[in-house]
This record gives sequence, C-alpha cells and structure tokens, in this order.
Amino acid sequence: MNNTDETSLKEKIYLGISSVFSVVALLEFILWILIFKRHDSFKDAKTAYFNLFPEFLRHAGLATGITILLLLISIALFSYVYRNKKLGSISLGFIIITSLLLLCNIWSIL
Repeated sequence: MNNTDETSLKEKIYLGISSVFSVVALLEFILWILIFKRHDSFKDAKTAYFNLFPEFLRHAGLATGITILLLLISIALFSYVYRNKKLGSISLGFIIITSLLLLCNIWSIL
C-alpha cells in the first residue's frame, strides 16, 4: 500500500470520527429542544433533560464542556480532511454546521 492510499484511509477515518462527534452534539441539541418544548419552565426542562444522563454527567457545565470538546475535535478533524479534493466540500459543510453548534454551546454557558 502506498502513502496515497494510507492518507486516503486516514482521511476517511477522520471524516467518520468527526461526523459521529458532530451528530452526537446535534442529537443532544435536538433532544434539548424537544424536552424544552414539553415543559412549562426552564427548571423543569433542565431537570428532565439531565435525568436522561448518568449521575456523573448531570452537571450542566460538565455536559456542555464535553460537547464543546467533541465539537472542537470535530472541527480539527474536518479541517484536516478539508485539504482532500474529493472530501473537501463535504468537510466544509460539516465545518460550518459544527461551528454553528459550537457557537450555540458556548453561548449557553455565558
């Protein structure tokens, strides 16, 4: 196997990992919206949302911090893959979406 094939496989793996991290963050965001719509107060929604997580993740700062870390890793990996001509446009789309999710998560801790 030559270096071109290895690099291509590496880029595909990076694209897969970063896609999974981004989808996890997106699903978490959608879950929050759905739960928030079903409750009358922010406090009730927050309690219901964090009851879905294991005990050690039931702190807003920790959960948001982990999500931000996943999104930063995703952006870094997507940026690496962006140099590939075939995967570059896909990576750019994911970089934009992931960056918007990152901004939402950073905004939520302000």
